[in-house]
Amino acid sequence: MYKDKAKQKQANRGANRRYRERKGITEGITPSVGITEGITPQDSTKVYPDILDKLTNPVWRGRLEKICHTFQTSHHPSYACDVTLGVYGVDLGIACDWLEITSQN
Repeated sequence: MYKDKAKQKQANRGANRRYRERKGITEGITPSVGITEGITPQDSTKVYPDILDKLTNPVWRGRLEKICHTFQTSHHPSYACDVTLGVYGVDLGIACDWLEITSQN
């Protein structure tokens, strides 16, 4: 252990670098291989049969409205885009937008 924090930090970095080289981890900590892309605005115009069934069914529509309302009134309403619905990859943010568009108010 070094009393000087800068020297200790430099020694830790060197130890981590040597460990990664020894284990063969030299490309980086998190490779970007296999990461799926998000839904683009062009994808939001596609027709997704499972979410359309949920929007037209009164029971599911009520549930979706409650979930969307909870996300919108929370401290982080953008987290709704992190929730994926169905096999087509529709996120809850798009479903909330569709609920607003198709509301009968």
